[in-house]
Amino acid sequence: MFGSLLGGSGPKFKPMKRDHLVEALAIIEETDEDDAAEAEESLLERGTDGMFVLMEKGRVVGITGAVQADGSDDTVWLSWTYLTERLHGQGWGRFMVDELLKALNEHGIRKMFIATSDYREDGEDVYAPARKFYEALGAEEELRIPGYHSKDETKIIYGLVNPGVEAEAIDMGEPSPGVRFDSIEAAPESENGFGISWSEAGTGVEGLDAATVLANQQGARLIITALPDDLSALAATAFTTQGYEKAGSLADFYAVGSAQDWWVYRNN
Repeated sequence: MFGSLLGGSGPKFKPMKRDHLVEALAIIEETDEDDAAEAEESLLERGTDGMFVLMEKGRVVGITGAVQADGSDDTVWLSWTYLTERLHGQGWGRFMVDELLKALNEHGIRKMFIATSDYREDGEDVYAPARKFYEALGAEEELRIPGYHSKDETKIIYGLVNPGVEAEAIDMGEPSPGVRFDSIEAAPESENGFGISWSEAGTGVEGLDAATVLANQQGARLIITALPDDLSALAATAFTTQGYEKAGSLADFYAVGSAQDWWVYRNN
C-alpha cells in the first residue's frame, strides 16, 4: 500500500521485504521478547505491506509502519516501531516516523493512532522512553484504560495529526437507528480480556446483555467494545445498565468530527 525510497548518505528508509523479517525481529527483541513474538505472528499473517525498514550497510537497524484503522479510509495505527539500541538518541527514530508520515501523505492519511502501555519489568517502566518520544513528535494522549493488558498494566493510546494532509470534515449522513452487538472474541494483547463486535442493524440496541453474559461465562476479567460516538450515544443507557463505564474517546477516528468511544466492563 505504501512505498518510499530515499537516497543520500547514512541509513536508508525502504519498504520492508519478507527477507528483512529475521533482522527486524531481532531489533524488536532488544526491547521486549514478547513483542518480538507477537510481531512475528502478525507480520507472517498479514505480510509486510505498509511496513518499512531503516537500512545501514545492508543491515536492518530499524523498523516502522502503519496499519489501516478499521472503519476509516484516512486514519491508521502505528505498527511495530523499534530502533536498534546503538542508534538511540541520534534522531533516527524521528527520521523514521517523519518518513513514514511522508509516505502516508500519498494516501491522504490525516491521523495516526499509537497504542502503548505502562508495562514494568523489574521495576522499570519499559515504554517510558517510547511515550516520551511520541510526545516529542507532537502526539497527544487521548485514551487510557487501566488494567487492560493485565491487572497492573494500562493501555495508553496517543493521537498524532499528520501535518502533511489537510483534514476536512465530511458529511457522515444520518445516524443509524440501531446497533446490534454480535459476538465476542479475545481482546488483543489482554489477559482474560474480551472484545464485543457490533454492526449497524435494526432499531435500538440488541445483543449487549447476551454478549456480556457469554464473555463472563468464559471468565472475562474485563470486556471492551469501541464504536462510533453516535452509536455510543444510542447505546449509552444499555451500557450503563449492564455495568459498563465509558473509558474515553479517540478524536476524529472515523472522520473529522466522528470519534470512537470505548466502553469497559470490569470484573473485580
